[in-house]
Amino acid sequence: TIDNLVSSGKCDDNLSVGMHVRLKTDSNGKISSVEYNDELKGPASNVALDSNGNFTFEVFGVTVTTSNPETQWKDFASTPPASIAEGKIVEVSGEWQGGSIIASYVEAQANLTEFEVKGTVSNSDAAGFTLTLRDGGTIEVVASENPANGTFVEIKGTYDSINNVFTANKVEIED
Repeated sequence: TIDNLVSSGKCDDNLSVGMHVRLKTDSNGKISSVEYNDELKGPASNVALDSNGNFTFEVFGVTVTTSNPETQWKDFASTPPASIAEGKIVEVSGEWQGGSIIASYVEAQANLTEFEVKGTVSNSDAAGFTLTLRDGGTIEVVASENPANGTFVEIKGTYDSINNVFTANKVEIED
């Protein structure tokens, strides 16, 4: 499963080095599926580049740090990129350390209007809910599906950065 698209019985060319994947096994220990699901997909902001070629930027207020040469880059003009434009849409895979992500994979996204973020639901009501991200930051979510408080979810939809409001097109309960 790659971003919830099933590609059963075949090798998937959409997997890349640096993507964090989850392997599922059957009762005999044989791998039955490989699942990739990014941590964040959205606009980069507050981009900084240090003298070692490592970037620090934010996506939905979550700090993302890259590590040159370990971080893998896809669909940038160069690898690693010389810069990341403010507002550039990126997909990030990596490891959470404290309240930030150490990125192992960053992919530039072109013409993307649907973003993704994960967090824990609180203040759920008919109009939406508050999503608390792993770094402790919060985003207000407008959604027709309102999971129970305390549920860890991935939401997909559009983001209004001025008002810090995410309008969810899809809410998925994560395990």
